[in-house]
Amino acid sequence: MPTPTSRPVPSAGDGEIKCYDYYPIGNTVGKIDFGYPAANNTKMAVLIRNIFGTPTFRQAHYIALFSHGPLAGGTTIVAPSVFQVYCGEKPVSNSGGGSGTEAISAIGGQNSNGIAFVAHAANGDMILSAPKGRIRIMAQDIDLVTHGDKAGNGWISLAASGTVKVKGNRVETEGAEAVKMGTDGTYGISVPGTYKLECGRFKVVEGADCVPTTGRSGTQSPTSIIESAAKTLGGLLG
Repeated sequence: MPTPTSRPVPSAGDGEIKCYDYYPIGNTVGKIDFGYPAANNTKMAVLIRNIFGTPTFRQAHYIALFSHGPLAGGTTIVAPSVFQVYCGEKPVSNSGGGSGTEAISAIGGQNSNGIAFVAHAANGDMILSAPKGRIRIMAQDIDLVTHGDKAGNGWISLAASGTVKVKGNRVETEGAEAVKMGTDGTYGISVPGTYKLECGRFKVVEGADCVPTTGRSGTQSPTSIIESAAKTLGGLLG
């Protein structure tokens, strides 16, 4: 067994952290370091490394448990190839407690088959990033649930530089206060079957081509004519 030794800091006198009981175990293909000091005054309590025999990848392959520095208490996993997690052969009950139970409770526990995987961030954001690939979520059912207040959070935002498609056997949209749809181009509605509209009040503000020079036209009221004219003038002025 190797003898504990002190690993020097990257440069003498720079004041970075030292580890006087640094303890490495390994061979030519893999290594476990206990108390590994790194740059930027950072120390890893445990570092598990894959030692490549040839420079196959540009990135290192390791699991690090940080004990000192900006990432103290954090865990970093770097896998230059595929990172895979398989679980769920025996899911736990929804009543077992924990963060997964809270998520199930938030959506009413509908169609739940137990909890098999939980990723919980107590504070801060959770980020899934694939700048050169696609993020795919495939499941029997999918729920997106927020629990913020109506003042400044509790929202769900979808933003795409390309096309946004929504397709389903039945599509329902409901807004407690309002539903707004708009486009700078063409807005089309195609209904091969029956188009049904139920409302308490129906109002149409027609385009500039319906603004008469004398009298009224179509569903236009004097107020609607003014609104339509203002809209046209605003479009011309940018």
